Amino acid sequence: MIYLAHSVPEAFAERLAAKGAQVVRAGATYEESMAAAEKPRARRVIRFCRTVPGRATRNCPCG
Repeated sequence: MIYLAHSVPEAFAERLAAKGAQVVRAGATYEESMAAAEKPRARRVIRFCRTVPGRATRNCPCG
């Protein structure tokens, strides 16, 4: 996911999207788009699993 300010030319956003990027428009300036990009990161939960031989793993999202 790439956050771009509304001031970035649409042609650039289209080139990124053509390469498979999910483009999100946010803010009028670079700084505002970066601030918007940080918001989802604060809500994102990342789970890490580690399998230990001989021990069961509880609540592991990967099984």
